[in-house]
Amino acid sequence: MWNLIGIKQSELMRGNMGIVVANISINFIHEITAGQLIVIKGGWIKVGNKSMTHEQRMFEADSGTLCAVQTTAEVRFDMKARKSVPLTDDIKTKIEMHLVPSNRMSP
Repeated sequence: MWNLIGIKQSELMRGNMGIVVANISINFIHEITAGQLIVIKGGWIKVGNKSMTHEQRMFEADSGTLCAVQTTAEVRFDMKARKSVPLTDDIKTKIEMHLVPSNRMSP
């Protein structure tokens, strides 16, 4: 997700900083069987002062049936002090420019 908005992992890790996953949830909505073709759409859906959330949706390719939704919340983290820290203005702005309403992530 990061490279799609022009942020390199090396940029996120400067100055003993990092990004940690605070929460992942996956809702399985409709069965997918081995061999079925799928389409996955994803995007940033929320940004705060210290955290950001992105979502991936999995669809059955032919019917467009929504089969699963994964939501991931990440936090900017000071690896030395072991605590969350505010996002830089650059990171926050890049995410804000790429926010996608959930209803736009359809096949």
